[in-house]
Amino acid sequence: MKYITHLSILVILAVLFSCKKEGTSSSEQGNKISSKDPVALSKSIKAWHGIRIAGSIPKSIGGGNAPVIEAPEQNYIHAFTGKFAIVMPVIASGDVAGYYVGIQGASEYFKIDYTKPRITERRMHAATERKPPHSGAGFRPDSTGIGNTFIDSSIVLTLPADMQIPDTFCITYSAYDISGNVSDSVTSCIIVSALGGDASTGYLNSNWRMFASKDTSGQKLYDTIQFNKWVTSPDFSIYYCNTIAAGITQVNNYCDNSFAPCSLLNVTDSDYIVNRDLMLGVDGAMTYSDSSMLKRMNISTSGCSAFNFDLTSNTYISHGGWTVKDNKMIIVYEFDGDDTPDYQADEFNYQKISDNEFRLDYNGLPDGEGSYIFKRL
Repeated sequence: MKYITHLSILVILAVLFSCKKEGTSSSEQGNKISSKDPVALSKSIKAWHGIRIAGSIPKSIGGGNAPVIEAPEQNYIHAFTGKFAIVMPVIASGDVAGYYVGIQGASEYFKIDYTKPRITERRMHAATERKPPHSGAGFRPDSTGIGNTFIDSSIVLTLPADMQIPDTFCITYSAYDISGNVSDSVTSCIIVSALGGDASTGYLNSNWRMFASKDTSGQKLYDTIQFNKWVTSPDFSIYYCNTIAAGITQVNNYCDNSFAPCSLLNVTDSDYIVNRDLMLGVDGAMTYSDSSMLKRMNISTSGCSAFNFDLTSNTYISHGGWTVKDNKMIIVYEFDGDDTPDYQADEFNYQKISDNEFRLDYNGLPDGEGSYIFKRL
């Protein structure tokens, strides 16, 4: 989840799950909204801050004065029926006032205007809600950069609840600035799955706590996580006492014995983990909460016999959805604790250990790296 984090972003190129409900006839399935009818699909989708306009999205205009946007590294987006598809444009240059967004094959597009945001005073990442590097201290990879733009200017599409599953549709979007210059267009495709699981995974509908984790380096281990006590950080620095002149010493994180031999100090940085909790709702809703405190040596104010530490608190909350089929689980992060769009999708190999315990292994990594064990709270 977030504090979950420095992995390469996974691109998923195929629809993973077939979630046809028991007792649903094929004719009923055929009546559902799908990419086979892009006109109806577009009519059923809503865009945050967006108004519908007939026709095709405007062509690029303004030449070198126009904004420049690029395809995201993760150009396939996971989404769930009845929830949100979130696109976080990568802005290479220019200032963006909004976007033109069209469903491929539809006869209309959305003009999304961020010059008058609906929700104000948002923070993309507050100082107490940062995504740390993936060091066993969390659960989720970093998102791609967002570029220069309004702070809540992700493209957020609300999907209909009655979509046929599985399905994939593509959108084309371009950015415009306050002067009316328009960028070249970018295409992203959205993979739509059903929320939650089935009868065999009903036990997952509960609150869980991360019991053990291992990071992607395969070296820094939390192993069994110790909550609500100070423990040596897996990212701790080694500190030395250096003699830099006769009778003058200083603390540093490297050994400089050019004047006199340095000595290793028996002191480390510490972490205090409050919680790493995962809520998996019966309706496919997901909330991940991660809270911790960190003590790091302040070298500039510490002496070789008196140590000062800087104390910081970190809290991250993410809301989204989940789906599971066979031995695969997908978790989609949609909004952070400020309800700011903050998209990321993770795919895991999933293993049930018991009704009170399961394991997730980040897909595409060597065995044991990016592994998490959760136990029921």
